Amino acid sequence: MTTVLSALILTVLGQSSDDPAKTSASSVSRGPFRSVQVNVDGLGANLQGDAANSPSLAVNPKDPKNLVIGWQHFGSVRSNFRQAGWAYSLDGGASWKPGGILQSGAFRSHPNLQADSNGTFYYLSQSSRSSTELFRSSDGGKSWKGPEWSADRECYSIVTGATIPALRGRCYYLCDNHIIRSTQDKVGAIEPLRLPVDVDVPTIALARDGAVLVAGMIKGRIGVLRMPRGAEFKPSSFVRIGSVDLVGKPTKNAGPNPGGSLGRLQLAANPAGPEMYILGSVAPTTPDPLEVKFARSTDGGHTWSPAVRVNDDAKDSGAWQWFGTMSVAPNGRIDALWNDTRSVKKDSVSRLFYAYSTDGGITWSKNIPVTPPFNSYVGWPQKNSIGSGMSAVSDDEGVSVAFAATFNREQDVYFLRIEQKSLKDK
Repeated sequence: MTTVLSALILTVLGQSSDDPAKTSASSVSRGPFRSVQVNVDGLGANLQGDAANSPSLAVNPKDPKNLVIGWQHFGSVRSNFRQAGWAYSLDGGASWKPGGILQSGAFRSHPNLQADSNGTFYYLSQSSRSSTELFRSSDGGKSWKGPEWSADRECYSIVTGATIPALRGRCYYLCDNHIIRSTQDKVGAIEPLRLPVDVDVPTIALARDGAVLVAGMIKGRIGVLRMPRGAEFKPSSFVRIGSVDLVGKPTKNAGPNPGGSLGRLQLAANPAGPEMYILGSVAPTTPDPLEVKFARSTDGGHTWSPAVRVNDDAKDSGAWQWFGTMSVAPNGRIDALWNDTRSVKKDSVSRLFYAYSTDGGITWSKNIPVTPPFNSYVGWPQKNSIGSGMSAVSDDEGVSVAFAATFNREQDVYFLRIEQKSLKDK
């Protein structure tokens, strides 16, 4: 009777009864992988009745134990009013100190955080559908100043030249078919640049040689634009140099996230070499509804390899691999993470999976489940969505991840650290 009751409880929670998980109010574990809740109160306990999703993670390069995560905060699941939440950690993510709300009572969405080479954190936040503002923290994420500037357009992401000597002190903001550039000493001195073509679901990256690359959907195909280092900051300096065939396209409003995106394209550079990488959850031509696909370029983005399938389940499994996310370590290792429905085979039930490559994405490790299952249909804040993605930052020893899940039967943000040494027996 006890076994049956336990199985029933786990099923209700969105976990399978054979999953070796240990759960508390503010953390959940599967094997050596411990996910720590980030949106907590001052005692580290879960906040009841709220919702949090679309997290963005930044790591202080001068102090890797100092991390900051921002997210879309909903004070109640009965409301779709979003604010900019944040928390910071001083112990590598083992515990989190609640920062609060960036501007109490102000509508905000789509957070994107980055840190520069001096350890300054930047928080890019949409204040409406057509306006974005930037905030800055010089004390490790404890407090924020701003808005330092505002842009009359929707902005998606921010990259800094923290690891590129030629671009240190530079920040680039990818906005609605525009690039905005600023420097550390003159954050308010922004320069908007109109891209030469319209790019849908865009992504931005800085190459090792200092070039700025943008990729996204251009006239129905994944295209790549490139501005060489030192080029004059004008539209004609961005040249369309190549196209990528992931044998599928990004999609939204379906399956595990019926009211939102199922993942954006991810563009990244190899800090240890000239390679450029692109990864995304795309709808393929196979029976599977969504898969994680990857391609690489060895010539700065001009030409791209055939697509590689990162998820290793059967091609006709019917599983959704969504919110595909990529990060590259300084030593060149590529980390990939995504939500996956293969375990329970229900659109509503996923768990976080991980794979890595040490040969530039030519081959990938066995897929590893790193969390118990969770139900992505739980805790929708007046919208059938659990946000728009997750966030990861890699180093030579492993990868840090911020993601949304419903282990507490509501949408919460979690932090997970995956150490390479913990994978030796996997």
